[in-house]
Amino acid sequence: MMYLEELFPDTWCKLHHYAEMDLWELAAGKTVVDAGCGTGFYAMRLAQHAANVMAVDLSEANIAWCRDNIEGVDFRTGEIERLPLPDSSVDLVFCAEVLEHVKDSRAVLVEMARILRPGAALLLAFPIRPALPTTRFLEWCSDALTNWYYGKTHPMAHQRVLHHTSVAAEIQGLGFSVTEIRRIQCTGVSLLEQSMAIAGKLLTGLSRRSRLYRTAQAEQTHWVKTRAARAWSRCMTPLMRWLARKDSAFRGFDSTCAVILARKK
Repeated sequence: MMYLEELFPDTWCKLHHYAEMDLWELAAGKTVVDAGCGTGFYAMRLAQHAANVMAVDLSEANIAWCRDNIEGVDFRTGEIERLPLPDSSVDLVFCAEVLEHVKDSRAVLVEMARILRPGAALLLAFPIRPALPTTRFLEWCSDALTNWYYGKTHPMAHQRVLHHTSVAAEIQGLGFSVTEIRRIQCTGVSLLEQSMAIAGKLLTGLSRRSRLYRTAQAEQTHWVKTRAARAWSRCMTPLMRWLARKDSAFRGFDSTCAVILARKK
């Protein structure tokens, strides 16, 4: 089974940073929620360490696909602003690449604070505005294509650009202590990553008016099922993993993502 995330260097870079931030140790033997799980790329990995994993996503088709392909995770359809869990019942909430898609990010953070036990951990990851003008331009092109293909009101569209300092201040105001903030450089190949994202969206755009493309299940799996995509993956995935291992050599090159680790007081 192949995921679209595997084709981009920032995915492997983020996994590297999550490991350094002790994500897997935080999940070990605990009750974990993946808020906004998409097609289950991270939920599947969390399930290898946690005692219980609940993964929630707005897309019914995404959840149906996850239930058919991933074991050991309780997949639920729903809004992450209203999680089907009692107060103070979770040890870790993982929320990656989601806050930029919701209209009210504060409501999401308030809900996460509600379900987390005192001392429990919250790990947030979200894109931030790159420093380099070239990277910023390519990111704008990528977002513009997403909005054009899906429409600005579609869950895949970005609603806002977040800043790590303002998000950190907001969760501190909700009773969290921020233990670590990282700005991920995406292995110093942000230009390559964004160029690949644009290329992928242009390819999928050829069928953007089809019913398959419009389904939520197709959001991240639409073109990975094709023969061309499988050939692309065989060629590019080893390169992406190699680039991720080179991350330390490119620190300070550019930042396209922030990761915040916090604990509820």
